[in-house]
Amino acid sequence: MKIRAIMISLAVLVYIFFGFGCTVEQKTGTDSIKEINKNRLLTKIGKNYKNANAHYKLGKIYASEKQWQKALYEYDVALSFDPAHWQTQAAKLKALVNKGQSAKADVAAEMYINQNVGNIEGPLTLSKALEDEGLDKYVVRSYKSGIAKFPDSVELNRGLGMFYLKKDNKESARQYLIKSFELDPTQADVASELGKMGVILERPKPKPKKAKAKKK
Repeated sequence: MKIRAIMISLAVLVYIFFGFGCTVEQKTGTDSIKEINKNRLLTKIGKNYKNANAHYKLGKIYASEKQWQKALYEYDVALSFDPAHWQTQAAKLKALVNKGQSAKADVAAEMYINQNVGNIEGPLTLSKALEDEGLDKYVVRSYKSGIAKFPDSVELNRGLGMFYLKKDNKESARQYLIKSFELDPTQADVASELGKMGVILERPKPKPKKAKAKKK
């Protein structure tokens, strides 16, 4: 009887041990990590509701779960506190597209693009955020809007040229990369890409040195 009792006790201990082990393993899964991050963000928001970045990150979690309405709510809250949060603007457009509201996305995209042409940084950063979300048509619109306002921007011409290059649109890439290189001939990577496309570049001639004045 004692042996049987001991065997039963061991069986229970083994069950508890392995059962606990499985629970730990489950908690390290992707879903559990999301829940942990979600709770952390909710805690941050509870302490400071105006934390735009926390709302943005929470929205991204909801978007990864395809909870588009919750994601859009968090994005809207984030933008109410930080209207120029480029990552949130891009993420909201992606959520609208995924929700099947492309018309709303087009209207919102136009608004965000127009908001961000006050300086070169605006369209440049928004374009990169849109590219990260895979919103190609809005990327082009954003860059072109910026270039229309700042045609002599090295960064914007380069950015759009490199984007076209990634999409294997070499004809369009050539146009903007040449313009960027003409504005700043010190860009070795741009020169390299143009060289691969067979573009012959004319290096700027060095300025003649001023003759030193003779001492009297």
